[in-house]
Amino acid sequence: CLSIPMAEQTVERQELYNKAIQHLQSQPNASKWKNPTTFSTPLHVACRLIDVDQNQRSAKELCAVMDLLLQSYPEALQLKDASGNIPLHYAIAPSTLWMAGVAAVSASKSGEDMELSKDSQQQQLAQFVKPEEDWRARGIFVQHLMLSNLQVAQAYWQQNDVIFESTDATGGCSPLYRVLQTIPDDFDPN
Repeated sequence: CLSIPMAEQTVERQELYNKAIQHLQSQPNASKWKNPTTFSTPLHVACRLIDVDQNQRSAKELCAVMDLLLQSYPEALQLKDASGNIPLHYAIAPSTLWMAGVAAVSASKSGEDMELSKDSQQQQLAQFVKPEEDWRARGIFVQHLMLSNLQVAQAYWQQNDVIFESTDATGGCSPLYRVLQTIPDDFDPN
């Protein structure tokens, strides 16, 4: 997948999301599926995909998938996965560790060596996570989730010991602190 130009990957993801939309429209109970190992719902996965698609044309289709998931199974917003996280957790801030896993899986599918050097991992990760990340797109996703269940959102935002999957996370902190920590620094010349 990583050997395919980003524009083609975006088109493939748009097609995949459109198929997911059609499936959810005909089979709304599919949104209630839970991975038996990770306990992730399709909404958890969709929220993790924000890291891949927020700066792409496929973000519109991902947003439509999330809306259908929320309409057909709003309870998923408060379900915790095996790590104890609700979907909103994955939506609020990028997860560089999960994205590195996406890059590794994509590399293995394209026949590349799974044992990538740190520099190679960073280069492949840069295809997905851009320094000029468009936080407006992430904000739209988060807004959809928050407005779906304000009580769940408020309870999550009031926590102060949330652990985030990232190489730059500082341990337990509030979700707001993590968002502020991951916003690109306008004052950093690098």
